[in-house]
Amino acid sequence: MNQETQAPQKLVEDLSTYHNDNHFYGTLDLLLTVKSFDLQAIRKRYLLSRGNKSGAAGSVERRTPSTGGVVRVQLRNGILENAIVLARLTEPRGIDVISGNKTYAAIAAENEVHWLSDSGRGVLRHPWFSYLHTVRFHPQNPNRVVVSSSGFDYLAEFDLAENRETFSWLAWEHGHDQGLDPATGQTVILTRDPARARELTALGKPVMLISDPPAEAIPTARRAAFINSVTYRRDNPEQFLATFFHQGAVFAIDRNGNSRKVIDGLRNPHGGRTYGVGFLATSTASGEVVWRQPLTETRFQFRNLPGKAAELGEWEWVQNSLDAGPVIVSIDSNRTAFIIFDPQRKLLDSISYDPDWAVQDAAIAAPDQALDAWIGKLNSRV
Repeated sequence: MNQETQAPQKLVEDLSTYHNDNHFYGTLDLLLTVKSFDLQAIRKRYLLSRGNKSGAAGSVERRTPSTGGVVRVQLRNGILENAIVLARLTEPRGIDVISGNKTYAAIAAENEVHWLSDSGRGVLRHPWFSYLHTVRFHPQNPNRVVVSSSGFDYLAEFDLAENRETFSWLAWEHGHDQGLDPATGQTVILTRDPARARELTALGKPVMLISDPPAEAIPTARRAAFINSVTYRRDNPEQFLATFFHQGAVFAIDRNGNSRKVIDGLRNPHGGRTYGVGFLATSTASGEVVWRQPLTETRFQFRNLPGKAAELGEWEWVQNSLDAGPVIVSIDSNRTAFIIFDPQRKLLDSISYDPDWAVQDAAIAAPDQALDAWIGKLNSRV
């Protein structure tokens, strides 16, 4: 039996039982994407969305994008040091950096990807780019990136050197085409095929046809999958790991289009990625990081950690997690803190960040004058 498909042993780790220590991770130099510098407004919108009749979290109407930015910080000995806002962009969410003899960097901001590589620098734009969430470099060929276009349940790979799309996958054409009307809770079938839209309409089924994506938008709550992260499998880069927010799962997607769940039972998840010999995902609304290994599934629970405002009650929101091997760095939006923990040694530290920052993603990136200068010159458009 394939170890990825058999039922794993379920384990739970309460992070509040870990030993507090601020010296086990050394110095972490990070570049952050901050979607907005008004986190309180985002919290208010999300709390309102929890009353959607459909039960799907997220906005019910396409809102005006916010101004966010890219921030450099250093985490050391329990303190956040040297916080510098390098650029202000339209809702940057995804970031990835590869440092070495040459530096590769990519930033996903609303509907475009800014990139820097050994082949130059540029901007990726595409008709099906909307509400971009992540961008990740291929582990063996850093002139390739994969992008999650959450606004249209679409993911795509691009060759930066050749400036072309090399792979795409639309959830609606692979068994995930049913969104929900947030006002009524009724199913709405999503498609980009006019002929299919006509057939479904003739059968009396509610349809939403997207025929001109640059001019159209789908509110968060109505999307079918809401693919809010995609990355390459480190051990098999021909396969992608994609996080489906509404389905509460991480899927492995082959280049032939087939997909299967590799982590399930998540609530509003983010950040599916390879970690160690398994897969890692952040179960955002349940306040857990889930590590699926071949024979075990471990859930690291945040809910008993201190530092959350009393008015948030039982609500948890762990935005994302970063593999900083062997430690994991999680972005806890409700505690506005980086939670750094070592699963093997059971050590933990919590470092607060600016309570107005809606931090989305992070990349390890040592201070680099050329990289920071490139970021500082970026501008984005909607």
